[in-house]
Amino acid sequence: MIIRKIKHNATFGMICSPVRMTRFVNFIVIVLIFSITACNQEDDNGNLQTFDPNFFVDGEIEFITNEPDPSKITLVFIGDGYLKEDLNKDSGAYREAGLDYFDHIFFLEPFATYRDHFNAAIIYTESEESSIRPEGQNNNTALGVYTIGENLYRANASRLQSYINELPNEYLDR
Repeated sequence: MIIRKIKHNATFGMICSPVRMTRFVNFIVIVLIFSITACNQEDDNGNLQTFDPNFFVDGEIEFITNEPDPSKITLVFIGDGYLKEDLNKDSGAYREAGLDYFDHIFFLEPFATYRDHFNAAIIYTESEESSIRPEGQNNNTALGVYTIGENLYRANASRLQSYINELPNEYLDR
């Protein structure tokens, strides 16, 4: 299932956050199935934007569990530094990384035993550049991830939260 809020078009990346969902929906989400070559939607400023249905758009959410259920715990894969070409729906690096991540997570305990108690979702982000730079250098990526050591990364918390907030409210414990 793919969810796209018509009023907002955002950007996407890669970090994992468990999110428990217990609230009711207070906005309408629309499930879209595309069979045409291009679609239009308005951005937050009322500007008409065209997007290719063969690519995920920034902020688009794909639940990869068979039947998402708000009473379950939702695990989210969100990445950073992915370019538009990485967001191809058939063979994009972003989706493949997300699916590989969940295959690995659900192989491990306790996730393997309790798999039926989890939703899994990918929130897509599109960055203008693919490099993650050291702290203090300009980074033009969706989440503003930067390195703070050899193997440590930090994201811009407000950017990350704005993507998490794209989940339907019933999946968020606010």
